[in-house]
Amino acid sequence: ESSGGSGTIIDSEGLVITNAHVIPTDVHENGCFVILPDSITGLPNEIYIGNPTIIPELSNAYDIAFIEIYGAYTDPTNGVTYGSYPKDFPAFNDSEYTCSGEEIKLGEPVTIYGYPQVSGGYNLTITDGVISSFSDEGFLLTSAKIDSGNSGGLAVDHEGCFIGIPSAIVEGNYQNLGVIIPPNLIQDFVNEVPIETDESIVNCDPSECYFNEKCIAKPNNSTCVINDPNSAWKCDTGY
Repeated sequence: ESSGGSGTIIDSEGLVITNAHVIPTDVHENGCFVILPDSITGLPNEIYIGNPTIIPELSNAYDIAFIEIYGAYTDPTNGVTYGSYPKDFPAFNDSEYTCSGEEIKLGEPVTIYGYPQVSGGYNLTITDGVISSFSDEGFLLTSAKIDSGNSGGLAVDHEGCFIGIPSAIVEGNYQNLGVIIPPNLIQDFVNEVPIETDESIVNCDPSECYFNEKCIAKPNNSTCVINDPNSAWKCDTGY
């Protein structure tokens, strides 16, 4: 079985952010195809393979996951390789644009990039709309057309700045609205992702704790905690 969706490369080494529901429960041993479009036509141009990363419980709660590209795809039938690896990938970076940094407003123009089934699922497709509403759950609702396959794609404002990940559709009696996961919820997800450290190369003094990639002094009567993005230590019992 397979599934498909959209994603955005967020660093030049090939880290892709997407929706968790895009990734099937049983992933092929080689991982997932990551298909990059021609920047002018939107047609499939390069094909890579990547390993998906689902964070237990968190990915389901936020519907966010990552795919890390690790190689170019070679067709076993003809030996043709569709891309080159390693390389600097065209990562989306809003520093290239003039971003005001203002809060997202009702009625603000929105552009959605993705691979909806309505256009075949393999051609990059662009739709426009506005911010139509804010949901009680903190999501953005938009009039921009979103279809199956858009999940995990890219939503930008009129300045070309990132404003979220298209993820679902809210169906009404006569009209549908697209659902966008906004940057603040994505940041909440990132903040909760456990920090993985290789303790074989982290060598802190017994009076210190490893936190934010450095050793810091810990208070008396406390114990270091591991893989907690918000705390370096906890107080011992009775203190």
